[in-house]
Amino acid sequence: MSNAKHTPGPWILDITPAVAPCCFIIRAKSETCGALVPVATIHNSTRTEANARLIAAAPDLLAALEQVIETIDALKQLGADLGRGEHGDTDEVWNAASAAIAKAKGDA
Repeated sequence: MSNAKHTPGPWILDITPAVAPCCFIIRAKSETCGALVPVATIHNSTRTEANARLIAAAPDLLAALEQVIETIDALKQLGADLGRGEHGDTDEVWNAASAAIAKAKGDA
């Protein structure tokens, strides 16, 4: 499902103060040389670490949402009656996951 235009994951959060005392750096392994290269830098604020952790988790979150979509589609093809359960409506979950994927890929 994924034709990623972004730097492939996994991404890691570098919280080494000696490297970047004023910020957190999200890094990924370079496809060409294998070294860890910066993907994003988050400068200090009251929510710096939380924001950096969320950004670092982005490739994993995208992959998980793509699996949710694939699983729901596969279950529907098998004739599963997913409908509305105690945790919400499956179509609403599918729509929310699809919208988040489109937003992440720049299609929204």
